[in-house]
Amino acid sequence: MRIDLMAIDPGKSTGIVIVRGSLEGGAEITRAGTISGGYKEFLRVWNAYVVDKVILESFTSTALSFGDQLNTVKLIGAIELLCLMKDIGLIRQIPAVKEGYIKEAKKALKAYKHHCTPHTYDAAAHAIRYLYMAECTKIKLADNFEIIS
Repeated sequence: MRIDLMAIDPGKSTGIVIVRGSLEGGAEITRAGTISGGYKEFLRVWNAYVVDKVILESFTSTALSFGDQLNTVKLIGAIELLCLMKDIGLIRQIPAVKEGYIKEAKKALKAYKHHCTPHTYDAAAHAIRYLYMAECTKIKLADNFEIIS
């Protein structure tokens, strides 16, 4: 089965990871990075990549009680709407599920650690968790990897 996915850790700074490949042959992280600048900057990145699945870190209700997260909630809603409008599969993951995959994410992006933020690693961890749950354990950085900025 073909894999073309975007994993997103939304927030004031949004981590994004693009993964291509197949469950059978393995997956490659082709792009990763962190953007800020709200909807306009997010849409620039969104429009640059064609994917058929989005892995989105979503809030639990208790997370909303910590600080000003209104813009993050709005971004999550916008991403959900974009997926609906473009018929892109959406998988929501709560923040806690990434914790077991952060080490893997840091290992996968090690060569680019100076360009990665905690949000980049969070998005990568969500992607890796999804891939492992789909029984794709061959995950590597693509030879043509690029930083999203």
